[in-house]
Amino acid sequence: MKYTTVSFLAESFLAVIGCLVASSITLGHEGHAALPSKGAKVDGETLMITPTAEKALGLELAKVRLDDMHRTVRANARVEIPWRQQALVTTLVSGKISRCLVKPGQHVQAREELARVESLELESMQLAMLQASGQMNFAEIDVNRKTPLAQQGIIAVKAVAEAETALQQHRATLAIAHCKLRALGLGSSVLEEVLRSRTPRSSFSIRSPMDGVVAEADVRVGQFVSTTKQLFHVVDPSTVWVVGEVLETDISGIRVGLPVSAHFASIANQKFEGKVHHLHSKIDSRTRTQSVVLSVDNSEGLLKPGMFGKLDIHLASFAEAIVCPTDALVQVNDKIYVLLYRGKGKYLRREVSVGIRTREQAEILKGLFPGDRVIVTGTNVLASLFGSETTPRNATAATTKEKKSRPLVVQGIVEIPTEKKVFATSRIEGRLVQILVDQGEQVQTGQILAFIDSLELRNLQGDLLEARVQAAWTNGRLEKLRNLQGSSAIKQLWERENEYQVLQNSISTLTRKLLLVGLSREDIERITSTDFSAKNCEASLVTTVPLRSPSDGWVASFDVVPGEIVQPTQVLFEMNELSKVWVKGHIYQQDAAIVHLGKTVRVTFPSQPELTVTGQVVRMAPLLASSKRVIPLWIEIDNSEQRLVEGMLARVEIASLMLPQRASQK
Repeated sequence: MKYTTVSFLAESFLAVIGCLVASSITLGHEGHAALPSKGAKVDGETLMITPTAEKALGLELAKVRLDDMHRTVRANARVEIPWRQQALVTTLVSGKISRCLVKPGQHVQAREELARVESLELESMQLAMLQASGQMNFAEIDVNRKTPLAQQGIIAVKAVAEAETALQQHRATLAIAHCKLRALGLGSSVLEEVLRSRTPRSSFSIRSPMDGVVAEADVRVGQFVSTTKQLFHVVDPSTVWVVGEVLETDISGIRVGLPVSAHFASIANQKFEGKVHHLHSKIDSRTRTQSVVLSVDNSEGLLKPGMFGKLDIHLASFAEAIVCPTDALVQVNDKIYVLLYRGKGKYLRREVSVGIRTREQAEILKGLFPGDRVIVTGTNVLASLFGSETTPRNATAATTKEKKSRPLVVQGIVEIPTEKKVFATSRIEGRLVQILVDQGEQVQTGQILAFIDSLELRNLQGDLLEARVQAAWTNGRLEKLRNLQGSSAIKQLWERENEYQVLQNSISTLTRKLLLVGLSREDIERITSTDFSAKNCEASLVTTVPLRSPSDGWVASFDVVPGEIVQPTQVLFEMNELSKVWVKGHIYQQDAAIVHLGKTVRVTFPSQPELTVTGQVVRMAPLLASSKRVIPLWIEIDNSEQRLVEGMLARVEIASLMLPQRASQK
């Protein structure tokens, strides 16, 4: 049989090796014997090696067989408290700690008193309520005294009408003060006792929002605390998260619901098992890892937040799978090959399809059968003789010329498109009292993510109610003044009209502020339509405002817990729409001529070796990045299966027949 050498690369390689070989063998790139200068020929997909060359290389064969396959990914892990299992405790009114009733490590029940606060602000609000109550009582006496006098004609009916108007105003003022105090947590029975005894309560209780253990108690008797001060941290460690940091190269195939086990050196001979609860939606740029979360029952209290251990994620298990040694596999671009033994000195390069793989062996889905034998030493050296692709026997000169044009290779990183990443922030300072979503959960535009309790919200509503009551009283005076004659009446009319207009402007401003912070028009109408001048009015203020999702997507991240004080400048939730992602890369300015908007490119991912996609260049920066003299570009690719996450590394191949000398770059 006639053999021909198929590539200049192979001839050059053999020539160089021949110069280095003084005897039959020398050490090669892989730590094995280098290829001798003679004795190896390639014909299509077949490699012929003489016995002398085989001996010089020290070739070893392994048999393809049936075996049970298990793929497990191990990662460093730590124990954390889930956000649902903890709460921060603050005060709605500033004051001084008069009593601290719990200590760190103490078990508490929901609504149990943790501390007591003396507050001048709260006392002032109660005094205002008592003053309104006294004025209302006096107005009632005045109406009761004047009514029979007017009926007897002793005084004018106008005097009775004015007294009744004053009574309605004081009654409304009392109802509003009552609402404000109830909104701060003082119950109706407590307020009734204050009104009966005419003595304000100088202190109020801070209570636990949940059953649990006091993890932190940052209070001392006599300490002044503000509404933004975190006083207690209550946790429920009956359920914990074990968070594993999985290397980017190992994340392929990991999904929610896979079985997971965790073990800790400090807890010998015990394994904690469960399933993947959720995955974080970003790759950590510093450690190149993705967080995988396991939810574990910790009713025995063995796991402590902050402990470190190991997490084993069981990806797959197959009985009687066709397997071969991992060392036999050779990757060329997006294809995987083995060198299959076909008789003495004869080896066939065979493309295979690989399933799960471990460090020792790989599952073969297609291409091999039990009993086949494959080379397991020096595979990369031998495979390099074939070049990157097999050359057809009837290749033309034009084809050979085209083959020498390799693509421009650009290293990239996955990003979320600008319009696909949105944030949810509070429009008002307050306390986060309830979270309704979890990481990885799909949400719709306008869906409520959380509720925020705010003292400022209460004050805005109180100011609105007072302005409306004052406006109603002023409007009543206006109606009476319009029926009067004389210069003094006209002057009073102008003054009252100006006062009424100012109050209307104030009402409009306060209404817009309440809408802006998230209160609905229905809630505002319910509050403002209440007749606070009615006897025994039981109206209540809205104490929480909803935080809504600004767009459709998935909850990518949030780092807040119930009870935490939040500011309008703080990002609370991040939502990503993941149907499409960008891969950002950089090219040198001399390569810019081969790239244009709309150009189709090929993208692969080191963490997803089986995934190859095509995308289009959708953006190119108009300016060079001054630090590296490169041009940033963005490729849009489909991500409907959501296998790609932000921060994942990518490899972009940009095809060109006219390529500069440098065919690849970082």
